[in-house]
Amino acid sequence: MEKTTIITAEKREGKGKWYLGAKRREGFVPAVLYGGRKETEDLLLSLQDLEVAFHKAKGTHIFELSGIGESEPVIIKEKQICPVKNKIIHIDFMRVSKDVKIEVEVEVELIGTPDGAKDGGVLDQQTHKLNIKSLPTDIPSAIKVNIEQLKIGDRLYVKDIPVDSRIEILEPEDKLIASLLPPRVIEEVTTESTEAAEPEVISKGKKEEE
Repeated sequence: MEKTTIITAEKREGKGKWYLGAKRREGFVPAVLYGGRKETEDLLLSLQDLEVAFHKAKGTHIFELSGIGESEPVIIKEKQICPVKNKIIHIDFMRVSKDVKIEVEVEVELIGTPDGAKDGGVLDQQTHKLNIKSLPTDIPSAIKVNIEQLKIGDRLYVKDIPVDSRIEILEPEDKLIASLLPPRVIEEVTTESTEAAEPEVISKGKKEEE
């Protein structure tokens, strides 16, 4: 079960690009809260407090949102990051019930070094995230998969992943997670082309007039 991290928010009164831009410059992050058969609420959060909460959570998916009345369990459905400053600029929160299963996307974490790596095998991970369904308190920080037994030519599919019975993976069983490819052989081409073999002729003087 995940430890719940508290995020404090306040209600947002203003709207528009100018207002939101000004609030971001003051160190706030605009957010919305929806779901749970309640009205959507516009919020503001301290960027500094938010970054501290995320660092403290360390992969947690469920948070306790406080400061706007009664605290509510929520998950983050979308997080927008500024590509230039690499800072959070907007968050969508969704209310959840701790006794109702929800669908979320979780990272796939490969654990260990493949046995075939000692023979030059190259690990190729095709799937980095999986959609799962579980109770909010049972959402793992990541789906961890041990790959130490992989040999060159082996493939790992969704059906090969051992998961807790409380978690349902919402992906096809034959979806490829990772494979161990044979070492790449680079062949040098020694045959010269006809153009390279023929000497370049440089003409001098004026071209003869016809």
